[in-house]
Amino acid sequence: MSRKYLVAVDGSEHGTRALELATSLAKSSDAELLILHVVPYEPMPEGLQQYAEMEGIPVEEMSARFHHGKAIGDRITGEAEEYARMNGLSHVTS
Repeated sequence: MSRKYLVAVDGSEHGTRALELATSLAKSSDAELLILHVVPYEPMPEGLQQYAEMEGIPVEEMSARFHHGKAIGDRITGEAEEYARMNGLSHVTS
């Protein structure tokens, strides 16, 4: 049976310490490390959607600008994945 460890990261000092511990545990047991960052979903305000439509801005483009949390999450998980790999883990997923 293969072991997996799941660690949630948020860019904070506590998240970094959790990542360090999870990396150490995964390395010592030759386990896979799964890295997770959760971004809360907030619907785009109706007024912003109406503005985009009136100005001819594609709603998808305006929505992407409004929901920039995914980009931040991608950066946080990417840095965490890099840390884990630099510390000897080869089985890392984010």
